[in-house]
Amino acid sequence: MLKSIVTPQNIPHNTLQNPQQNQSAKSLRVSFGKAIAPFSLMAVLGTTVGIFAIQTSLAPQMAQAYTVRMSVSLDRELDESYEILLRRAESAARAAAQRSFDSDLLVSEVLVTIVGENRGLAVPILSLEVSRVQWSRRPDPTLWTRYYRTAPVLLGIGADLGN
Repeated sequence: MLKSIVTPQNIPHNTLQNPQQNQSAKSLRVSFGKAIAPFSLMAVLGTTVGIFAIQTSLAPQMAQAYTVRMSVSLDRELDESYEILLRRAESAARAAAQRSFDSDLLVSEVLVTIVGENRGLAVPILSLEVSRVQWSRRPDPTLWTRYYRTAPVLLGIGADLGN
């Protein structure tokens, strides 16, 4: 069996000067070589997650427009005619629609139902259904309102209309 003989000619020059330095450099290379793969993986993942977090926090969220539906009850005053109750209902519907559009920019449409009450009876008097665009052009509740013709009779005040 042949053994290699170590002579000064086949030993690297830096080993002859300081053998301990060569050993520490070799161990640094080994430990650094093992740590480089997990470090680069952590760097890539950390950068990706960081970029995603920044984009998500800075990007505007998609706006979801929606319709507001509400019901408002009005009690008939003593000896109040149906016409006056109807005018109060239109005014209440107008205020409710305006308030809904003013309070939330994502509201695209409002549906307000006004319910009249008379001696324990409750009947829808009118419904106002309007989009934000329509309301901004013409905020007149009579244009966007559906009136229920049988409401005064059902409330027991149909004689006020002259029927």
